[in-house]
Amino acid sequence: MILRVTALAVSAYSSVYLIALRIDFTNLGRTGSVLPSIMRTGWAIAIPFLTGTALLEAQQGDAVRPLLRTAVEQYLRNSSSLQEFRFVRRVARAELDATGKQKTWTAATSKVDFEDGVRATWLVARDDRPLAADELRKEEEEARRAAREWRDKSPLERKEIEEKKEKRARLERALLGELPEALVFRSRAPEIRAGRTTLVYDFEPRPGYSPKSREAQVYTGAKGTIWIDRDDGQLVRLKAETFRDVSMGLFLASVSQGSRIEVNQTRLESGAWVPLNQSVHYAARIVFRNVRRQVETQYRDFQPYEGPVWRSTGAY
Repeated sequence: MILRVTALAVSAYSSVYLIALRIDFTNLGRTGSVLPSIMRTGWAIAIPFLTGTALLEAQQGDAVRPLLRTAVEQYLRNSSSLQEFRFVRRVARAELDATGKQKTWTAATSKVDFEDGVRATWLVARDDRPLAADELRKEEEEARRAAREWRDKSPLERKEIEEKKEKRARLERALLGELPEALVFRSRAPEIRAGRTTLVYDFEPRPGYSPKSREAQVYTGAKGTIWIDRDDGQLVRLKAETFRDVSMGLFLASVSQGSRIEVNQTRLESGAWVPLNQSVHYAARIVFRNVRRQVETQYRDFQPYEGPVWRSTGAY
């Protein structure tokens, strides 16, 4: 139960920053992971005063919402197209005490590849130290074996697994779809990032908006800034922070004030958009347990897979 609620709380947080870039923090150090999971979390936003300025910001928000809806649709397509790439992912996680001091730290660098069109993920470095040759070989062999076993499963077995993933994907799509409606956006001067023009918007909660789900409560307490590529309509960068505690379902889960996130995407020469890096720092109360964590993820060495890909409801 605690793990399930934790996943919901973290999921809500990453959805608010729009591009929820997937962080596989639940499988640090695990071998044979065929498909990574989603990193989720939650934030907060300052409630604007109903003044002339706030009304102007609301008008700007109405104008930019079609752009945000496009960015959401692009993000969901990115999630699917990423399944066609090989890449390397590094995830570092720190557990923090009540003062924010680091208690434990772990890092896992994984190679994401394919075995007969099925994704296979294996560990290549632990705590930023490359694995010994023998251990590396065993990790890869186990990952490829797991991928082959997936191919050999009966249609019914695969359907049961896929249905669970699809349920998580539906939740994410619903949360992301609600984002353009739940926030007020105020435009800033465009900026040049990586040689491309980006449109910049500050955001905060939309007055009077009623979230459609428990997880979407996070939208009522988050503020930040989003950068969108002018030509491609893709999310380039997002920074957000909670300015108050956000409760999601009675005493089950709440995300604390000061939780923050930064996400960056990049455009490959092929025109595909992929995750670049992200940093999540959050404090939450899950049932009766306090969690304080910092997760940093980097992606690199993207290469398209040549050949048919076994598509799945997946994540970064």
